[in-house]
Amino acid sequence: MTIAPELPGALELIERCRRRGVTVSLGHSAASAEEAERGFDAGATSVTHLYNAMESLSARSPGLAGTALARAGVTVQLIADGLHVADDMMRLAFAAAPGRCVIVTDAIAAAASDKSVVQLGDVTVYVNDDVAQRDDGTLAGSIGKLRDNLARLSTLGLAQADALGAVISSPARFLGGQQHVAMTPGSPANLFVVNDDLVMNRRVTSHDIVDF
Repeated sequence: MTIAPELPGALELIERCRRRGVTVSLGHSAASAEEAERGFDAGATSVTHLYNAMESLSARSPGLAGTALARAGVTVQLIADGLHVADDMMRLAFAAAPGRCVIVTDAIAAAASDKSVVQLGDVTVYVNDDVAQRDDGTLAGSIGKLRDNLARLSTLGLAQADALGAVISSPARFLGGQQHVAMTPGSPANLFVVNDDLVMNRRVTSHDIVDF
């Protein structure tokens, strides 16, 4: 669940979710650094698409984004399509939160459609040149694919291990699904093959493997 920690009753809801085993992420929020800290203290463990739909961080007002980067143990989700986050801000996140970055697409239904006009709830979204926007120009999610986000990370000068970790091991650890990426005897063989630029050539499943 994603929740803005500054809302009335948010902290109590976060605590209740955690007691019931629901993972809570902070996002779509105007929280100050102090409000963000209280949200993490209550049990939130992540921040939804860092930098986007939240107050900008500045020298004297780190806000939710700055607090998430500075706080050990908080998973920071990022949209790496080149539209939602500037390259230097992406590099900053990986430098400040090593091993804690998780790449997400923020893809909407239009990602599986060739229509130029789609509905996102009660919002009309226009898709032009692979960019999804409201009629006022505001970004309305993404139509990007995770494999394209991964390939784009390779252009930012990040270590390949860090880029791959952000789409494989870090999300698996965050969701408690390490067994799906363990690569140990008896674990599922769910692989994908990339070149030196992290462009995916093909995906391989256990059905494709005769002798592994």
